[in-house]
Amino acid sequence: MMNLGGSFMRVLVMVVALTLMLSIAPAGEAQPLSLADVLVAPPYLKLEAHISSPPSWELNGGSDVTVGVNVEKPGRSLEALIAKVMRYVRLLLRAEPHPPVAADVVYVPAGRFLMGSDDVGAMEFERPQHRVVLQAFWIHRSAVTNQQYRDCIEAGVCEGDVADHPDDDLPAVGITWHQAAGYCTWAGGRLPTEAEWEKAARGTRGRRYPWGDAEPMCDRANFLDCRVGLMPVGSYPAGASPYGTLDMAGNTWEWVEDQYTETYYEPSPDQDDADHAIYDWRILRGGCHVSRAQDLRASHRNWARADASSTLYGFRCAFDADR
Repeated sequence: MMNLGGSFMRVLVMVVALTLMLSIAPAGEAQPLSLADVLVAPPYLKLEAHISSPPSWELNGGSDVTVGVNVEKPGRSLEALIAKVMRYVRLLLRAEPHPPVAADVVYVPAGRFLMGSDDVGAMEFERPQHRVVLQAFWIHRSAVTNQQYRDCIEAGVCEGDVADHPDDDLPAVGITWHQAAGYCTWAGGRLPTEAEWEKAARGTRGRRYPWGDAEPMCDRANFLDCRVGLMPVGSYPAGASPYGTLDMAGNTWEWVEDQYTETYYEPSPDQDDADHAIYDWRILRGGCHVSRAQDLRASHRNWARADASSTLYGFRCAFDADR
């Protein structure tokens, strides 16, 4: 057996860095960890790994990052020690990439998901269920609030009157598609595509609702049966999606980027595409506080003219992961 000596330290660091570049990919829905953790494996090893800057990568790619390794009391073979180091470094790299903005956003990793529905109660414009491939992205955890939209008005960018958005924590409603898109541009993002919105709402395995397949209850979503009117964002943590997004069933309809065509799913697209129609009708998702329970399904689609506004229409923004 070959013990680790001082002459092997540079080799170890090079192997770790090379392995990171070639083979390490982040876990899809793992909880974020600290970017500087100290891990101890007595009596042989004390590992301290520092990632010098927030990582950014594609789901199937790698990341060229700097890792510093300090080893005390070496007593195992070089091969065993490298294996131990790599197990701990993989744990560190399960952290989510750093968000692109200071807003409260969640990360949705790249990959396929099930879009649409073949359920008995599904509408024709939700059919057929199909797989769609998306790049990674960030999305607001909750809908944009009155306070956030007022900031944009006061900055001289967004249209509207601050008096129309008085309650800080309520979703900003009465917003046209054009106004929503303008806010997201000002915030450094864009409206999510219809496919991005649906993946953020239901995960990869085709959940019927953000929380799963169980029917809506008033502790999970704000809909017609609850009769409470518009509620502050984040009021229903029990209705969170697999990625942690909130209020994606009920409370307010949400504008997305896509234009509407009744036959968009025919033939079923297998790539994300927001530019697939010539009409000035835009998609709304998620249902609202006066929607029926069956209209809260993550696959349900609604639409309106892009210049229409309603006290039932709100929005959230998305952000590219590679920015």
